[in-house]
Amino acid sequence: MPYLRALSAGQTVHQTVELVKAVRLQDDTTPIVFMTYLNPIMQYGFEKLVVHTENLIDGILILDAPYEYREQFKLRLTEKTCI
Repeated sequence: MPYLRALSAGQTVHQTVELVKAVRLQDDTTPIVFMTYLNPIMQYGFEKLVVHTENLIDGILILDAPYEYREQFKLRLTEKTCI
């Protein structure tokens, strides 16, 4: 599974954000969507992720985010034009 390869290779949220920054220097039109679980985001810091991905990503799928946090996440990400 891809996520296991990424984890075993030591991939981090920070490295992924840096990769997206590099891609955006070459291509600012292709939509980019993060697909992740909540734990890596919470370890990295939700607010930190929002700030670091501002105007870089077009969406984020948090696969195991509790439903009751949906509006809170959506509001904060929309404020920073992450979605």
